[in-house]
Amino acid sequence: MHQQMTETMAHAIEWLASQSHESSKWIIGGSCSLLLQGVELLAPPNDIDVFADQGDAELLHQLWRSKSTDDAAWNETEMYRSLLSHYEIYRCSVELVGQFNVRNEWCSYQMEVSTGLWQYAPPAIVGAQSIRLTPLIHELLFNMLRGRIERVDAIAAAIRCNPQQHEEVLSYVLSRCQPSSSAYINIQRVLPELCLEAYEVNVHSND
Repeated sequence: MHQQMTETMAHAIEWLASQSHESSKWIIGGSCSLLLQGVELLAPPNDIDVFADQGDAELLHQLWRSKSTDDAAWNETEMYRSLLSHYEIYRCSVELVGQFNVRNEWCSYQMEVSTGLWQYAPPAIVGAQSIRLTPLIHELLFNMLRGRIERVDAIAAAIRCNPQQHEEVLSYVLSRCQPSSSAYINIQRVLPELCLEAYEVNVHSND
């Protein structure tokens, strides 16, 4: 167990994994994901964020219903759109986010788990359970879009340890952005070490 993750939070993650169907694809995101990947955080996680596509989120809600505190419902704000439901497990708050979309003035990003991020999601062991985590590139873009600068700096520092390792998932994440060129330019401002030739050609052709 990671030194900053409480025992009750680890038990809650174990419960989620133990009560999931093997065919469902979901990943832990947010501060728990960053913590388990060694990113330096200003404060330990205070809840658990789970991401899935709509179909898997609906299935998971049925499997986890005994711990639910509300019904799954679509929620949309100026920045976010997703199918949300909430749970209380061993006194830990859990948010299940289905079909997540986040947008700001320069980019819209549609998260896809089962057919996309799943193949890039790093595994982690929590207690007796194996889980998957959101890739750091996803977390970088997500926190850039919502303006969490302290998180962006910490994630970028972790990526700089081996930037080439993140190029393939960067290419995938950009494919889920509209416009992808704007997302690439903004990520490059934070991490100039990450270069994708196809996007470099487009960027410089517009100079």
